[in-house]
Amino acid sequence: KKHSTETMAASVSPSNPLQVRSLEKWKRVFQDELDMAENEEFLVLKTSMCGWWYAINKKQEDGLIPYMYLEILSDYVDYTTITQHEFAHLERTVLGWDVHNVCKLIFQDQKASTQEQNILLHSLRNLYIMCQKQDNRYTFLSQGGLDRLHDILLKTFDIAIRTFCLRAMILLAPSIEARRFPAQKNLTECILNVMKEYMDMPSFVCICTDALSNVAFQNERQRMLASQTNAVEMLLYAMDRHQSIFKVQLQASRSLANMMSDPKIQRQVDDKGVQTILNSLNNVFGQAAVDNSLQQQHQQDQNARNHNGQNGQNGQNGQN
Repeated sequence: KKHSTETMAASVSPSNPLQVRSLEKWKRVFQDELDMAENEEFLVLKTSMCGWWYAINKKQEDGLIPYMYLEILSDYVDYTTITQHEFAHLERTVLGWDVHNVCKLIFQDQKASTQEQNILLHSLRNLYIMCQKQDNRYTFLSQGGLDRLHDILLKTFDIAIRTFCLRAMILLAPSIEARRFPAQKNLTECILNVMKEYMDMPSFVCICTDALSNVAFQNERQRMLASQTNAVEMLLYAMDRHQSIFKVQLQASRSLANMMSDPKIQRQVDDKGVQTILNSLNNVFGQAAVDNSLQQQHQQDQNARNHNGQNGQNGQNGQN
């Protein structure tokens, strides 16, 4: 049974997963990937033309796994045309290039072919490694790197490419170099559009919330742009939807904290939003710890009011 690329890509989803089994042991390289034991079974929630599929294991851990090491168990015809030989060739080619070559690949117009998409993915993976160094961050960001990541994130529908775009944003957005070469486009709006599409996938939601947090970190312009979006609504929805996922609660809370230095964003949190945040804190830290913290804060506020009232009374007595 044959399918077109579009039909097959659309047929795999969290509600219609693809059952696969690993052919051999594989050790993850990045934190967004999953380790695989030999003969381990996974459910694929999203496929990718670049050979990295988003899957969940029996421990309910989710992340990217390499397609070439998988046996497909479901009645499904795969559409990834890249072979293991071509994959190895791309790895050697891109890894052998310096940051200038990688930047050239990332900034060029991308076509939708499998080979072009694979080259882009490998370039982004290597950019993430290279930009651990300050000089490489300067080289990429001075060319408008954050805005380029914004454009790639909007134009591609490949989950593996999107993952490494977000991972690069997480690394680069809060850097000192980014203050000299800041993004001109609304990164928050772009990230929210992607997060909404993958809201059923906790690990991907976590990457998005982490990116939102770092984009807003010490960046007044991006916080101002964020105030024009539904960021608060989306973050609160993610916290409510994934109440049992610690990392989603943590990163979404960090994102809200970084954004809320803008008064416009503070005003977007209503009573229901406050309750969602409290529920998140209860899940993460425990009800007793949250109650104790609230009591301490209430006592501090009461002491401050009493102190201010006493000073005011003393001032009146002095005037008299």
